[in-house]
Amino acid sequence: MKNLKKILFALLILLPVSLIFSTCKKSVCSHCVIKDSNGAIIKDYGQKCGTTTDVDNYQRSAREDAVQYNGTITCTN
Repeated sequence: MKNLKKILFALLILLPVSLIFSTCKKSVCSHCVIKDSNGAIIKDYGQKCGTTTDVDNYQRSAREDAVQYNGTITCTN
């Protein structure tokens, strides 16, 4: 009977903890660079990780900058 109480107590603790970790959002990452016509890097934005919305905003901003630099944008995940 004592073992059953210990098992039930452990389940009551582990179940909510496991649910918390299983519902965490996974990060998405992207790294964007702007290159000139010769392939030289004009601007390196570094890696950005976060939600899909964060990364989409980061890439959109980099694409807008590429027009100003007359370069080609490349983003890798």
